[in-house]
Amino acid sequence: MTTWLVKAGAQARAFAKFRENSKVAVGWNSVGPFETSGEWEGFREEVKRHLPDDYSAQRVGSAAGQLWSFIKVMKPGDFVITPSAPTQEVLVGKVVGEYKFEPDFDQFLPRTRAMRWFSVLPWNSIPPNARTSFSAWQTIVRPGADFSSIINAAESPSQAETILKRVSESEARSRSEIENLSGKAQKAVREKLKQLNDRDFQRLVGAIFEADGYTVIENSAGAGSDGGIDIILSLDSLGAGERIIVQVKHQMEKVGRPKFQELLGTLKPNEFGLMVAPYGFTSTAWGYWRENRDKLLRPMEEEDLFKMLEDHYEKLSDAAKVLLPLERVLVPLSAEEEG
Repeated sequence: MTTWLVKAGAQARAFAKFRENSKVAVGWNSVGPFETSGEWEGFREEVKRHLPDDYSAQRVGSAAGQLWSFIKVMKPGDFVITPSAPTQEVLVGKVVGEYKFEPDFDQFLPRTRAMRWFSVLPWNSIPPNARTSFSAWQTIVRPGADFSSIINAAESPSQAETILKRVSESEARSRSEIENLSGKAQKAVREKLKQLNDRDFQRLVGAIFEADGYTVIENSAGAGSDGGIDIILSLDSLGAGERIIVQVKHQMEKVGRPKFQELLGTLKPNEFGLMVAPYGFTSTAWGYWRENRDKLLRPMEEEDLFKMLEDHYEKLSDAAKVLLPLERVLVPLSAEEEG
């Protein structure tokens, strides 16, 4: 069976609308009701024509690919899974209609297909290995996990209850083992970070920001004297807007107030400062930051770097992964943790 995972907008805001109107929908409303005939290359170029000029080839390809899947590949008889983390529910159903452009349905999700929703399953009735598909960043994707048993369960409430019972028992048995494994993994990553020299640590920090969507205008790692500037970031792909001046401190002790004063002294009118130090900051440093938070962004400690690594490790460049080679281990979360 062909199965699609389709998100219901940011924070699953259209989840109830999908259900109530027996539809599934995707966005890219700026592209408009363009001509959908033709092969892939022409389709991609038409999508590109309607997107912002600063879109990279990768972003254009991603948008066009997802639209192509929804408009040209998906067909009646396919199955759709739509998760909602805020409500801890999962819609499961079958496509019963052809593609339509319906801006009146939702101004942000104007591309629709009619659905026959089987039922709404509890989040925890989805086995953990299948639930990992919900973290995909794309709006529409073919999930790697096998959802056939879940689709069958959606058509039979008794099967859904059986799956939920089995998953809950499994999670309860393994909880202590998972917590122990997680603690060991974090300790191992901390040790690897300690072993990096200052230059490689700075290179890794720059790569993490790049994976998070920032444009790295400059990274002085290995370039000698940097004039008090380690990394320059921008949210603008051309670096034309406001910039973030980053100081990276890989020292084994906490960073004090003088380093913040030095950073503030380097900033120009359109720049903000950010201090990154895995071993933390002194109380006087935190006090200085609070006094100057209009120009200094909240400092980043070890836990902040861990969170960014967890969220974006797969998007790091190959060169950055060589600096910190990790293998992701998938662990099931409880309903409380996922909410």
